[in-house]
Amino acid sequence: MAYVIVGGGISAVSCAQELRSIDDSAEIIVISASPLLKVVFNCVKVVILANGEEIGYTKLCIATGGRPKVHHFYC
Repeated sequence: MAYVIVGGGISAVSCAQELRSIDDSAEIIVISASPLLKVVFNCVKVVILANGEEIGYTKLCIATGGRPKVHHFYC
């Protein structure tokens, strides 16, 4: 499985640690700087970064803290 975690705080770290303890062979990608993530296409399970890189995922965890800046959702 491929997991993408968006956020760099304690929630994101805790999520990554728990995922690793459950599945030691899982691919875990942490995107810690919010300006790096530009688009989330939940329907096709892809995130697009500011540099245009596309990252596919099986599960997505958004752990951006108490006040995430959400602009648009597309599906």
